[in-house]
Amino acid sequence: MMLGIPRTTFSRLLQRDDDEYDDPQEYDEHEEDKERRVGRTLEEFRATYDRDTIVTSRIRSALDELGDGWEYEVAFARLAGVSLGDLAAYREMFAEHIVHIRRDGKRAWTGCTHTAQIMREMVA
Repeated sequence: MMLGIPRTTFSRLLQRDDDEYDDPQEYDEHEEDKERRVGRTLEEFRATYDRDTIVTSRIRSALDELGDGWEYEVAFARLAGVSLGDLAAYREMFAEHIVHIRRDGKRAWTGCTHTAQIMREMVA
């Protein structure tokens, strides 16, 4: 027994199958992968970690989902998958999609600016 392992098991662990490790095509494929992938792009980093990019892309995709429709701000935040605080922080960027409903003090988000303009005329 060596190191508490039976000799046959220990010797099997030390043995290597030459065919498994010395295949020249296997090494060539790995070298090609290394040449193609130098690193990740800056866009991938932004999409993963930059709050501005993440929140604005989620809001834009939710606006696309709305199409010609509209939704109150709380439901829109849920649809976009962002918090109300994030939505408030980026509200100015999407001002043309927001309709202020004066009597209730609520905001409605519209999928297209034409719908928002018609709704503003109705509320005024």
